[in-house]
Order: sequence, then structure tokens, then C-alpha cells
Amino acid sequence: MYELYLDGKSVARRGDITTRKDTFNEKSSHDLTAFVQPGKTHVIAVRVYDWYGAGGIFRPVTLGTSAFSTEGELLK
Repeated sequence: MYELYLDGKSVARRGDITTRKDTFNEKSSHDLTAFVQPGKTHVIAVRVYDWYGAGGIFRPVTLGTSAFSTEGELLK
């Protein structure tokens, strides 16, 4: 389970800590357009909850301007 923060405010989350629904094999993207301002510096943070002992961020993370499709490819 993870929570995504932008400038200290929660903007997205996946998984459920209560039911222990993990996001281990999920690929996802988040549209932050409504939260950012051009020319301003922003801070992105991710809080990861790991109840199995092998979690965390273990795959590459990409910051971009295009969303991913369900297959993990960039949408054009």
C-alpha cells in the first residue's frame, strides 16, 4: 500500500492497509496536473506500508508528462 504526496498533501493512494490489499504487481500513473503550477518547485514524496517484510519501491519509477496505459506503455 502506498500514499503519494505533493507538497505535503496527500494526492493519491493505492492498496488498503486495513484489508492488506497490496500493490506489489500493479503499474499505475497519477495525474498531478491540478496540483502543480508551472515555474514553481514541488516536492513529491511516497509513503510505503510493508507488512510482508519484502516491500518498498523495488522497480523503476518514472516522472513524466504522459500517462501509462494498462500495459505499462506510454500513451501518445
